[in-house]
Order: sequence, then structure tokens, then C-alpha cells
Amino acid sequence: MGLFKEEIEGVGRENVVQIITDSASNNVLVGGLIEDEYPTIFWTPCFVHCMNLLLKDINNIAWVGKTINEANMLQNFIVNHSTSIEIYSKYANLQLF
Repeated sequence: MGLFKEEIEGVGRENVVQIITDSASNNVLVGGLIEDEYPTIFWTPCFVHCMNLLLKDINNIAWVGKTINEANMLQNFIVNHSTSIEIYSKYANLQLF
């Protein structure tokens, strides 16, 4: 918490509206303490970190993980074979609808 307080006081508490961190338990605890000590400053978990955790959980669903792995294998096949790239390039701009 010391580093947060030092930075808040360094820029002036009136100039700080929000602190954003990842959602690790120690940061959640410090965020609550900051909000208690500075009622005008809000702690928020990082959206990107939360989305990464969510996507990891979704990837752990068996059929989702399998589908993602198959899509990655297909992508690698296309990218690593010149004939596949030629065919893709030929039809990539083709509008089907």
C-alpha cells in the first residue's frame, strides 16, 4: 500500500480518481484500503486481466479447447504451405453474399 500512497500523494490526491490493477488478492485488499483512506479514489480491476482469466476458463471447457486447437492447426497448415496461401489469396477477396 505504501507505493500507492506515495504515488497518490506525489501527484496530489485531488488529481487521482482511480487506481487500476490486476485482480490478484493482494491488489484487491490494497484497493479496498485505498478506497477507505481516500474516499474520492476508486479501485478497479484491470479489464484486460479479467478477460484473460475469463478466456482461460472458457478454454478449459473441453470442446472449446479442442475447437481452438483444431483451428490453430488449420491456421498453421495454411500459413506453412505455399499452395494453401496461393489458394487463400486467390479467393480471400471473393464475396460470397
